[in-house]
Amino acid sequence: GPGDPGPRTPSSFHSPMTLRTDCEGEQRRRCRHHHFQCRSRSFAFLLPLLSTAMILLQLGLAEGSVSGVSTSLLSKNMGLVPSEMRRGIGTHLRWERRESLGFRSRRNTIPEYYAGLRRSLRRQFFTATSLEGYDPAQAEMMREECILVDEDDRIRGHASKYETHTLGSVMKGTALHRAFSVFLFDSKGRLLLQKRAKEKITFPETWTNTCCSHPLYREEELEEEDHVGVRRAANRKLNQELGVSSVSPDDLVFLTRILYKAPSDDKWGEHEVDYILFAQKDISEIEDNLNPNEVSEVVHVSQEQLRKILKTRELNGQLVKLTPWFKLIAESELLFDWWDQLNVIMKIKGLPNREDANRIFKF
Repeated sequence: GPGDPGPRTPSSFHSPMTLRTDCEGEQRRRCRHHHFQCRSRSFAFLLPLLSTAMILLQLGLAEGSVSGVSTSLLSKNMGLVPSEMRRGIGTHLRWERRESLGFRSRRNTIPEYYAGLRRSLRRQFFTATSLEGYDPAQAEMMREECILVDEDDRIRGHASKYETHTLGSVMKGTALHRAFSVFLFDSKGRLLLQKRAKEKITFPETWTNTCCSHPLYREEELEEEDHVGVRRAANRKLNQELGVSSVSPDDLVFLTRILYKAPSDDKWGEHEVDYILFAQKDISEIEDNLNPNEVSEVVHVSQEQLRKILKTRELNGQLVKLTPWFKLIAESELLFDWWDQLNVIMKIKGLPNREDANRIFKF
C-alpha cells in the first residue's frame, strides 16, 4: 500500500549476526595496529626473557666466558653482564629510568626499553673485556655507580666507575663525579698515610692520604644535608680498606671541596669534585686490619716529615709516588693551613673561614 517500502532486498537486509560481523570486520580493518598491540601485551611478560637470550647469544656470552675473562668475574652476584641484565629488566621499566633513557611518554616504550637494555648489556660486555688481566675484586668494583656532577657539584646523573675513569671520558669532561678524601689524625696530630695496593686499577702503588674513594649512586650516599651521604661513604670505605670501624660518620668533619683532573696512565684517569674530610682518633693495631687488596702499607707522619717527603720524594729511604689529588692539596699549602687549625676544626666541626667551606677550589 501507500508508504509501504516494499520487500527488502538482500543488500538492504542484515541480521543482527551479520551486522555484528561487519562492524567487527570494519573495526579490525581500521584498528589493526591497535589489535596487534593489545594481543602483544598478552605475551609481553615473555619478551624480556626472549630478548635477553637473543642478546646474550649475539654477544657470544652463552658459554659463560668472554675472551678469557674469568667466569667468576661474570657470574659473581650475577656478574657484570647478568647483573646489568637483572637490573635492566627491573629498573628500566620504572618510569624515572625510562625518562633517563629519553622516553617521552608511557606509550610505545617496549622498543626503547629493549634498545636501552641492549645498550646496557653491550656496555657491560665491553667493560668486562676491557678489564681482562686486572684483579677480579678490583674489576668487580668498576661496575659501581658513581655520582655525576657539574663543576658546581650539582648532580646530573650517574655512571659506572669504569665509565668515569677511562681516560677518554676524563679528557672529554664527561666523567666529572663526586669523590672524597679522608685525613685521619691521631692524638699527637700525626697524619695517617696509606700506600695503595698494586692490585688497584688507578694509581697503583702510590702514597696518598688516609682513605680516598667515591660516594655511590644510592639513596643513603646521595643525601646532601650536612654532607651526610659523603660521610657515610667515607665510613664504609674506612672499614673496607683499613678495617677501621671506630670512626663513625659523625666523627668525620667536612672542610671544603676541590676540583681537579689528572691521568693515571694511558688508559685511566680522574676528574673529581673531591670532598675533604678530617677526623682525629687513635686507631690501635691498624696494620693487622688492612685489606691487602686495597692497601699495602700505612704510616703516621708529622708536618715536618710530610714536607720532607714532598721535597725529596723519599720515605724511609725509598722513592715514592704520590696521588695527584694528595700532591695538589699538600703542595698548595692548603693541607698545612688546615693542619695548623686542626684543634679548632675538630672543635667547631668545620673550617673557621666559612667562605672557604662553601667554595670549590679548582686546580
